[in-house]
Amino acid sequence: LLATLLLAQGTPMLLAGDEQANSQRGNNNAYCQDNPTGWLDWNADEESGRLIAALIALRHREPLLRHSDWFAGNAGEGRAHVRWLTPAGTGMDVADWHDHDRRDFGCELWAAGAHAPRLKLLFNPMLIEREFALDEGWALALDSSGERLSLADR
Repeated sequence: LLATLLLAQGTPMLLAGDEQANSQRGNNNAYCQDNPTGWLDWNADEESGRLIAALIALRHREPLLRHSDWFAGNAGEGRAHVRWLTPAGTGMDVADWHDHDRRDFGCELWAAGAHAPRLKLLFNPMLIEREFALDEGWALALDSSGERLSLADR
């Protein structure tokens, strides 16, 4: 979920402890509680911090991840746009969006006037490995699978 937040359009918003899964046990008004409900665990897993740093670095490096206008739904008018993808690499349709058994998806980000996508983002929030269809020429920029965290230099 951190990747979807930090790679989405707009300003990413993390509240103190969000990066450490600090839930305050569901209490949205814990500011006045001087007990573990409102405390941050400063010894939390460092892997989340490394993931956030890698996502911020990727966002900084790729202008389309900081695009100031909403992406157009298609390439019309020569604007930057997004194309949503199934894991098979086909465009998403209404049935795909409502398929509750599938949570993996992808998208292509196209710069204004481009003849090919600049970025492909692939999301799989499940613990089960999923295959995604990719055409030739793509290089891995970030892997957050949990097996390793890497931000490739491109």
